[in-house]
Amino acid sequence: MEKDEFRKRAKELGYSEKDIQDYIDLAENAAKDGIKMDYESCLIELPIY
Repeated sequence: MEKDEFRKRAKELGYSEKDIQDYIDLAENAAKDGIKMDYESCLIELPIY
């Protein structure tokens, strides 16, 4: 899953822009350290309160 697709899907699931950017930053920093993180791995449907 590419970054743009991740951003679109995360918005559909109700993630805030800050949460989306935080995960993108985390994945990009991990990649710099040689750790492969798939964007899709964090996508879960958020509970409705």
